Amino acid sequence: MPDIFFTEAEERIAELVHELRQPLGTIGDSAFYLGLVLKDADPAVHEQLRVIEEQVERACRALATAVEDLRERIHCAADDSLDLTNSQTSLVT
Repeated sequence: MPDIFFTEAEERIAELVHELRQPLGTIGDSAFYLGLVLKDADPAVHEQLRVIEEQVERACRALATAVEDLRERIHCAADDSLDLTNSQTSLVT
């Protein structure tokens, strides 16, 4: 889709999603590997790591939803633009 369909807010959302995915992935991976390395640790440690992994997954789902919403808005904007162009074309011909 051409960038002309992005509003300033949509561009900021896209940038935010992009910027948040990297650290979330690092946090999730770190929690996973800590769980492996600390396999004999206190159960409370594993509970905290589980909470971290769960919250990272929750944040990733929220970002995925934001991306899908943004894609839908862009798709609708493109369709609206095409409809307007078709309407204008039918008036001329």
